[in-house]
Amino acid sequence: EDGEVGISATNRNFKGRMGSRDAEAYLASPAVVAASALNGYICGPETQDASSNSNQTDAPPGRILEKSSSDDTPAAGDVDLPGLVDSFPLKIGGTIVFCDEDNINTDGIYAGKYTYQDGMSPEEMGVVAMDNYDPDFNDSYQKGDLLVAGYNFGTGSSREQAATALKYKGVPAVIAGSYSATYVRNAFNNGYLCLECPQLVEHLRKNQSEAGILTNRMDVNAEVDFSSWSLSLGPDISFPIAPVGEAAQELVVAGGLEAWVKAQESA
Repeated sequence: EDGEVGISATNRNFKGRMGSRDAEAYLASPAVVAASALNGYICGPETQDASSNSNQTDAPPGRILEKSSSDDTPAAGDVDLPGLVDSFPLKIGGTIVFCDEDNINTDGIYAGKYTYQDGMSPEEMGVVAMDNYDPDFNDSYQKGDLLVAGYNFGTGSSREQAATALKYKGVPAVIAGSYSATYVRNAFNNGYLCLECPQLVEHLRKNQSEAGILTNRMDVNAEVDFSSWSLSLGPDISFPIAPVGEAAQELVVAGGLEAWVKAQESA
């Protein structure tokens, strides 16, 4: 409930995952959860002296790998570009709705409370898409807008509704700095287009994003040209986008993997 504090040994505590968005849900080991339940507040069990554990070994030192700078992304002209399959669009465009957050997870995109409601229509799924990320998302978004987000978009659970709900909402494509690999696979398997353009994200953050706004419908129109695999914000600003392979293009054209398989069987 609102304002309550809980602790769990599960592996996810995204906002709204375990009840109210205004509750505090902590993750811990089973031992800590059990000790907290017995005492009525978050605490740990009595710990064993590490020196008495003859099986304990020193862990090897680790290192943190820094994310490569977006400037290191090769330009479209520096790589072999895939061709465009029949019926794949030459261009798409729309007003940018910028969600300036990294690690927007599938719970934020499509809340867990809807995941097992099988009776929801596609239209109903579209309405609630993104409302666990920002309850006011629909106040900013207009059908046909391009959703631009930060890095690691779609992390978390593998629910495919996080991709299909945006499709049903009328978002032509998501453009992000990077994605969860599982999210991208779910999206293309459902005929939904995900584009990667870290330079755009950095440009918006540096020049046009308003701090503290979860959803910012900007006075900026973007156009994606698939013939050159580039994205432009007018005549003077453009960025390369990561090309989408022909196999993934075919899934978008077909409307998803199931439709693609049926078409192959009937060919």
